[in-house]
Amino acid sequence: MIALLLWMGMAWAEEYLLEVGPVAERAEATEVASMAKAAGLPGRVVRRFRLGHGWEFIVVVEHIGSRQEAEKAAVRLGTDTRQPVTISVVGGEEVESSPEQSAPAGPGAAGIVDAVTAAHGGEAGGASALARAEVVHFVFDRTIRLNGKDITFHHDYWREGGNRRLTVDGPETDSVAIAGGSGAWLISGGKVHSRDVGVIINQVDAFAPEAVLAVAMDVWHLLRSPEVATFRLLEGAESGTRLGSGSSEEEPGVSFFDVESESSRLARVRYVTDGGPVVYELKDYREISEGLVVPFRVEVERGDGRRELISVKVVETAGRPPSGAFDKPGS
Repeated sequence: MIALLLWMGMAWAEEYLLEVGPVAERAEATEVASMAKAAGLPGRVVRRFRLGHGWEFIVVVEHIGSRQEAEKAAVRLGTDTRQPVTISVVGGEEVESSPEQSAPAGPGAAGIVDAVTAAHGGEAGGASALARAEVVHFVFDRTIRLNGKDITFHHDYWREGGNRRLTVDGPETDSVAIAGGSGAWLISGGKVHSRDVGVIINQVDAFAPEAVLAVAMDVWHLLRSPEVATFRLLEGAESGTRLGSGSSEEEPGVSFFDVESESSRLARVRYVTDGGPVVYELKDYREISEGLVVPFRVEVERGDGRRELISVKVVETAGRPPSGAFDKPGS
């Protein structure tokens, strides 16, 4: 059955975009992109991280000038590819999604969920905005407690198309991982080691903003998970408002989230993973570009008592990597 997810209602916008998928494999996404091209709708394959699901591939078709054109193209792509197709508004007011796309929240919570979604950039924001970016540069420090001491590791991540570069500096250790057009390499201890391109990309992308800041970059999907449909207002928020099920069950997914009163942004999220519960505290939000809202300080506490601090230094999508950043070392 073709799952076609269309935006309904009126909206004023500069342009529209389509997202086809997601699918699990790049080869499948490439085939979808070829079908789109054959239909006169050139798209590009992008990789996106979803909390609780991992990395997935979508095909993005951009720069569609009207809602009518977008709907017509979405119907054709849904029929040809047999994949879900979503229409998003870029640069304009978001509109109400179909019931299939957005499950209703519990009594008293629906307006809060809608406000939080909008405050984080809506469907086209967060991870989707990063997926569409030609270049992503992400610099952050991660501090963990190890053997009774706080240890800080510095990370510098670059992504441009299929190219990757990650530099990690820490106490008594540093490394650089590179994936470029001519191969992939790991520099460690001053020595260069050849590596498989796919392996390096998967390892490096664990440090992409979509993965490190997943709870804040994937708000659109986070608040449309089945458990959120039953949420209600709860006591317990240090400030703002708390929504949750009020249950102590440890089912995977969102247990509760706290919302800042003034900004409607997420302040705290409890999420149960396969490895147990994790509580995220999200602070110092900054709007990097339209729809891309990033917390520059994230405190993480895991169910076993482990804590870590993520301090973001740079998130940018408009720059260019240094010359030769993805070349073979020493070439």
